[in-house]
Amino acid sequence: MIAQKIARLVLGFHCHQPVGNFDGVFAQNFETAYKPLIETFAEFPAIKFNLHISGPLWEWVEANRPCFFNRIAELLDRGQLELLGGAWSEPILPMIPRRDRIGQIRHFNEIIARRFGKAPRGMWLAERVWEQDLVESLARSGMEYTVLDDYHFHRAGLDPAKLGGYFLTEDQGHLLRLFPNSEPLRYLVPWQEPDKTIEHLLKLAESGANPPLAITADDGEKFGGWPGTYELIYGKKWLARFLTLLEANKEQIQTSTFSQILEEFPPLGRIYVPPGSYREMTEWVLPPERLELYQRGQKNLELADADFALPIQSFFAPGGYWRNFLVKYPESAEMAAHMRSVSQTIARIENAFQSVKLNPTTDQQLAIDSAKLELYRAQCNCPYWHGAFGGLYMPHLRNAIYRHLILAENHIDRILAPAGDYIRCLEMDFNADTKIEIRLDNRHLIAWISPAQGGQIYELDDRRTATNILATLNRRFEPYHHAVAKAAREASKAEAQEGPSNLHDRITLKQPGLDQLLVYDRHPRKALVDHLWPATTTAEQWRAGLEQELTAWPTSEYHVDEILKTEDSYLVVLSQESDWNGRVIRIKKEIGIHRQANALEIGYELNGLAGLEPHRFAVEINMAAMAGHEDDRQFRDHSGRNLGKLDSSLTLVNEKSITLVDEWLDLASRLEWQEFGPEEVWTLPIRTVSNSDGGYESVFQSSAIAASWLVGGGSEDSFRCKFRWVIKPSREMG
Repeated sequence: MIAQKIARLVLGFHCHQPVGNFDGVFAQNFETAYKPLIETFAEFPAIKFNLHISGPLWEWVEANRPCFFNRIAELLDRGQLELLGGAWSEPILPMIPRRDRIGQIRHFNEIIARRFGKAPRGMWLAERVWEQDLVESLARSGMEYTVLDDYHFHRAGLDPAKLGGYFLTEDQGHLLRLFPNSEPLRYLVPWQEPDKTIEHLLKLAESGANPPLAITADDGEKFGGWPGTYELIYGKKWLARFLTLLEANKEQIQTSTFSQILEEFPPLGRIYVPPGSYREMTEWVLPPERLELYQRGQKNLELADADFALPIQSFFAPGGYWRNFLVKYPESAEMAAHMRSVSQTIARIENAFQSVKLNPTTDQQLAIDSAKLELYRAQCNCPYWHGAFGGLYMPHLRNAIYRHLILAENHIDRILAPAGDYIRCLEMDFNADTKIEIRLDNRHLIAWISPAQGGQIYELDDRRTATNILATLNRRFEPYHHAVAKAAREASKAEAQEGPSNLHDRITLKQPGLDQLLVYDRHPRKALVDHLWPATTTAEQWRAGLEQELTAWPTSEYHVDEILKTEDSYLVVLSQESDWNGRVIRIKKEIGIHRQANALEIGYELNGLAGLEPHRFAVEINMAAMAGHEDDRQFRDHSGRNLGKLDSSLTLVNEKSITLVDEWLDLASRLEWQEFGPEEVWTLPIRTVSNSDGGYESVFQSSAIAASWLVGGGSEDSFRCKFRWVIKPSREMG
């Protein structure tokens, strides 16, 4: 009798919602994806599967749908389900310090073990971002295995036809097992009819592969959460039909958990995997011009003769390296630098207690634990990068990262800060660029200053509301903007000729006029961005990005002249000199903070103006973290009169102050002109264009405010102005 040939299938589902996502998004995905997924599998007890629930989603389920865990416990008890662990908040592990990698994984292991009585053996690796030194962190955390993409193994030089099992890897003697996730199955499940996947698995069984193992582990949101998938998966019963076919073919297709495979099969061998992530991620991280070239190379291989293309395809150069998202998007690097600073401070506190062999008090330990948990939340990966969908482009996700970093800072101050009011100044290379940044803080505010970046304030934290008022994002070119512009033109043409728009089926524009928003910034959208323009520069030119910069102030390095320190205040004095038509124009900028004040004192002085024809000097401040098009988010004048929503374009003349109010946050940010106020103040909503589940859309990022003065044109050599930047509860601000 001939033995039956059998394929082994490992099904895995990764369920995740990022820290800071809207409650409605959690709830919608629970009802349309997570709950029906588990309920459907419960009807097929013989089909084994694996499940990962990220920490932020776990926390939401525990608070809002706790009975869901009872259902999971039933499937665990009957041996149908294996739970995977992971780093608790779903961080990109190579991005965070080793101590936090281990801490996050162990923290989640303890949560799972407390709830279900058993810690996981393996873990889900966020976005499958891999570096070989992760082996030590994962092994020391108690993990035996993780899942990578088959793309990782191709890059390591393995034959794609010989990935029917798992591999052993090591680093410094620490061991880990690696499972290859099948990209072909990722595009079959659930996008093709179920019988196509069955055919694929039956061919695998007949292939003679040893062992004939196939793994498909992918986003749980794909099974009901993504647009159109609920009807496919549950309306048309794709999943039930698929599981029915698996049952019908159980003699040749057997489902397994990861741990079962470890118990029943030895590793196929040892492997060392180069840094990487899934294939699409390596494309998204490339600079725009390189991505376009890379995509042309891929297209050429698709069009080439198979005998020529196939040998090249296996070794086709990988795209980019995940860490370069921190280069491509400086805003990501800013968040990461603040995150590292918080992590280092917590580590120094713990090391200080250990070095003197002293245990923290109960209150101190509570502060340390609370700071660490907020740090973990702030390490959630989603806002640190940008791919097919929003990520970094979603303000509420960036705001959440900063919120938890600021909350961690507040917990840290319960240990480090003196009682009562205080003032502090730190000078360090926080972002590892060899340049010194300056941090000023008291109990109300934390201001981060970059002398190397135009002497600008690049982060301003209101500690009361845990809000970074400068969580801004630049408008920059993305390769998909070509398609957006083309689709917008075709929509306009179709509307004129045919009535309803008739867009290309792969490009959905959620709003008209997106092509008009494809304007790109030439300087950081931060605070105290200094400009010198021709006197004829208008608000309309500035809003269109057509203003002419006469100096390099917005992007040049400023010199730190001195930091004046008294018992009650610190004053940072910065300067820069520029050659303009044979003369030297010097700008001096002062940024001050008082021990008790929830405000910054700002002063400017220009020298070298005598005999210079009139020019327009402007100071630009971009404020974020406040929604733009809501009635309770508004500009107000000195008397408290509503001037319009925060996405308004205003031109104000001789105003004494301008206030940005967010009543939902109970936050108001006021610029009060104290000495020689601006002749005009212009505002501009900063909107980006990015993709979402429903199509391309405009996203309000920040309100830009430019205060401008005419300088020069007389015998006066100097110009001076001062203003106060006050952060208060909106209910206290007129």
